[in-house]
Amino acid sequence: MLKSGKIFIMLLPIVLLFMLLFLLPTVISDTATARVDVGNTAPTISNVKLIDWGTADDNQIGDSMTGHEYNYRVACNFTVTDINGVSDIKVPEANLTITGIYAADDADVHYSNNSCIYNYTSGTNELTFSCLFRIQYYADNGTWKCHVAVQDQGGSRDNATDTAKLVALTSVVVNTSSPPYDVLDFGSMAANSNSSSANSLKIINIGNTNLDIQISGTNMTNTTLSTHFFVENITYNRTYYVETKKGSKTANPNTVPRRLQESSYTWDINIRDRDDADSDFTVANKTAQFRIIIPAGQTAALYRNTITVNGQYGG
Repeated sequence: MLKSGKIFIMLLPIVLLFMLLFLLPTVISDTATARVDVGNTAPTISNVKLIDWGTADDNQIGDSMTGHEYNYRVACNFTVTDINGVSDIKVPEANLTITGIYAADDADVHYSNNSCIYNYTSGTNELTFSCLFRIQYYADNGTWKCHVAVQDQGGSRDNATDTAKLVALTSVVVNTSSPPYDVLDFGSMAANSNSSSANSLKIINIGNTNLDIQISGTNMTNTTLSTHFFVENITYNRTYYVETKKGSKTANPNTVPRRLQESSYTWDINIRDRDDADSDFTVANKTAQFRIIIPAGQTAALYRNTITVNGQYGG
């Protein structure tokens, strides 16, 4: 009996330990997962500016374009912002147009650029784009629109526009029918005679709008002898004429001869501007015919003058 009691006493701590383990709460570790779906946000376009390349915005383009100038540079600049980041922005579509946004390219009315260059400012969600267009001198004058569209890889997109007026270019060049092409050569004539045939002067529209002209001339002069005769001895009109009359200072040269004068005359001749389908210089022109009368008693000498032709907006 004593021996059994000793064994019990010896086992008691072990029994108590097991009892304690079963009575205490069991602690087990676990994990949870946080989840959020960040949606794609469409890029946005801002600060669209249609300008002459390298200049400030003045709501006009073509300010320094010259007659018969090819590949005049115009830029459409803008900013693209994407709060998801700009790494998935696709190259923008840019159209410069005076007609429909997605019309076919035509040097008169529509240009496109799908390879615009860009700059990225580190640490931002912005790209600044510059789209270059090389327009031709005969692109129609009027209000042009730059339309730009951009999308990201997720297919979200934005578009925006800016407008500017392409200024009217009222430039002309003149050519005679034979070399030298800047000289109306009436040949050798006697005093008190009329030119036997009319000399042609082709007036060519190298601008971007329909034109009338202003025409004037200086007196026929020989500077060596200091002698001259009046420019009004030259007459002009639209068609070949056979009459030898001197003409009138008030005549309409579209129908009858008019005297050339030192003061400028606005001639409603209506020379249309070139179309994209035209060959250079072949259609956008009108021909004027000139004749001359040499006064009686005029000193024998070589006489010259200057005939000035300026383009004027014809609507």
